[in-house]
Amino acid sequence: MMRTRLLWFSAGLTSTAAVVSHFVWKDLWLARHSLHSDMKLKFDDLDARVSNLESSHQIPTPCPTPNQICFSFLFAILSPDSFIQLLHVS
Repeated sequence: MMRTRLLWFSAGLTSTAAVVSHFVWKDLWLARHSLHSDMKLKFDDLDARVSNLESSHQIPTPCPTPNQICFSFLFAILSPDSFIQLLHVS
């Protein structure tokens, strides 16, 4: 009699735990999936907005003259102090 009660108790406890864990797992899986799809949707919308902004604000850049290229190159390489010294020497 005691063994039968223990057997039924453990069978009921096991099945209840299986059902609860199934519903918890299903809920967590759905939450993960919905978060993933929500983030994908938001990033796709953001990507579309950025590409629209980039396409609407294309400003043609003029070709720099050789003097501007040389000046930019010197300014990028030299530190501000050495650049000022170079201007005073020449």
